[in-house]
Amino acid sequence: MKKIKLGSLKETGLSLLPDLTGFLTPTTITDPQMAIANVGVAIITKKISDFVQEYKQKKKSKKIKDEVNISTGSSFYEILKFIDEKNPDEETLKAIKSIFFRSIRKDSTEQEESLAYQFMQICKQLTGQDILILKASYEIASKKSNAIPAEHIKTDNPEIWASSVAMQLGHQISELITSREEHLVKLTLILPTHIKKIKNLVWMPDPDPEEKYHELKVFIANERFRLTKLGYRLCEYLSCED
Repeated sequence: MKKIKLGSLKETGLSLLPDLTGFLTPTTITDPQMAIANVGVAIITKKISDFVQEYKQKKKSKKIKDEVNISTGSSFYEILKFIDEKNPDEETLKAIKSIFFRSIRKDSTEQEESLAYQFMQICKQLTGQDILILKASYEIASKKSNAIPAEHIKTDNPEIWASSVAMQLGHQISELITSREEHLVKLTLILPTHIKKIKNLVWMPDPDPEEKYHELKVFIANERFRLTKLGYRLCEYLSCED
């Protein structure tokens, strides 16, 4: 696809039109804003159609329950509504669908359906980048990664955490991880940081009291590589095969 040109909405729309004519009709090509709107509708419609077809296929292959209760029906409707209103990115939508289909497997219980519903509400607040960060942390914590030294799992250093997750994801850009840190903390999916005072090892005669220590940003070390119990449990759901 051609690179999007900088400038107004109309310029952006015009630069994309040659590659998106499959979504358009002759009447909309003359109006870039209408064309962009139509493309958006087409993308949302495709996502909804794919989800419905996936549901039908799983039901046909007997992978999910035959009977649809009120809870399942509500979740199904909420996903359709979420796609229509928010047009989520692929990673977020994939996570929500994965949780939903796991909750209605043949062997799922009412408790699992209830938990899955709550997980879906959380995922609605996550970007695809958030989900990738959580998954990478989970892979490291569950020792499914060979790229990160085992001793890093129990680290309390947020810089080591961010660089390790970036390495696990392959781009090695820590800033892409730290930029989402505050949001994930707010949703209680990863542990918050706090300031810890570390005693300086360099000996100085009669040092100033403030010079005896230096401050270090840390989080409480655990075996879940900074994931909270909630974050780890959510990742377990996301890592399960349908």
